[in-house]
Amino acid sequence: MTDIREITAYGLSSPLDPPLERQFPDGYQRTIKRDMVLVKFETADGEVGYAPAGASPSMLGQHYEEPTLEHVVNLINTVVAPTLRGANPDDIEGARESLSDITLPGFLKSQLVAAIDVALYDIAGKRAGAPIYELLTEEEGVTPDLSLYASGGQYLPPDELVEQATRMSELGFGAFKYRAGFGVETDRHVLAELVETVGDEMDIMVDCHLWWEGGESYDVATVQDLVADFQDHGVYWVEEPVAPGRYEEYKILAETTNAPLAGGENEESVQSLIALAESGAVDFVQVDTPYHEGYTGCLRVAKRCAELDLAFTTHNFGSLLGLVTNAHLLAATPNEMYFQCPTFLIDESSASYSYPLATEILKDDLDLSGGRFSVPDGPGLGVEIDLAVVEEYSFIDGPWTEFHYE
Repeated sequence: MTDIREITAYGLSSPLDPPLERQFPDGYQRTIKRDMVLVKFETADGEVGYAPAGASPSMLGQHYEEPTLEHVVNLINTVVAPTLRGANPDDIEGARESLSDITLPGFLKSQLVAAIDVALYDIAGKRAGAPIYELLTEEEGVTPDLSLYASGGQYLPPDELVEQATRMSELGFGAFKYRAGFGVETDRHVLAELVETVGDEMDIMVDCHLWWEGGESYDVATVQDLVADFQDHGVYWVEEPVAPGRYEEYKILAETTNAPLAGGENEESVQSLIALAESGAVDFVQVDTPYHEGYTGCLRVAKRCAELDLAFTTHNFGSLLGLVTNAHLLAATPNEMYFQCPTFLIDESSASYSYPLATEILKDDLDLSGGRFSVPDGPGLGVEIDLAVVEEYSFIDGPWTEFHYE
């Protein structure tokens, strides 16, 4: 029986030159770079498994203590690696449990467990000669052909946002998500423009995290009024209109507006995701495999959502590796939900900014055209990592984005 021999985490940065600045009502956002963590597990027999990891799925993380990329890399290299060296790679649950006695902030531990889980599933799939999604379910009805939605509008000016949505529609995408937070009246105007321009061809989702993450958060009455207006315009969902953990506020919005609400990406644990689902406050629960304890943790959420008859989907606003990782999860949970695909992976010319690391981390040329994605069916994750990115995109110290308030 082989054992785990080496575990290495690499911190990677893709700089924006020049940095991107976008105005919002209370100040501006300055995006300097995009960061990610690549985790590599290797057995004594030379088997290799990979996992994406990261420091933050949200823009600000002011609602709970949030780990930095340096925290994630350091803990994988100095805690996870020596703890699991010599362990059986087939014992995924045992490897996950090895961190149970280590005291860490919940969201940080969730990410470390996720890296272990995904990398060991990659090895397991390669050993079995099967894609991960086949290992995750014994039931019929896997869905390896996924319908994508284009996720953009990263604080683009309203006219550019409408142009971006139009471009995604031309490329065959049936749904588009953008970020609100331009100011109350502009938020109304932008949605109306989008509905008029592409509403007949595309479902429209609105991500509202800036309503509560900004320097001057929208008050409760304003949020209720805007969500009701969005409902009147027929949005597919309103995402994170209130901060994570505030389930009563979600419930009040649902009851007073009847709007379809989505949330979950910024929940700090599997337990809080299940609590969100059980609150009855949302229609769509969003997990992120690299943040929420990997496949094992996210499948617990998927099972609870199925029991509650809630829609289950994933969040991904990172690299192609992150997209593939989440795609295996969604393929193993029979449903017809849209799957998030950032515009910078689809068409760099119309994206908010360039993020070459996001695609160059894989040697594979994945087809994202036409708004459909076939999950790789090769062993494990089914993709080949290009380790040249470790040299080319070495970590740059400091935050990836900054918010400046007036």
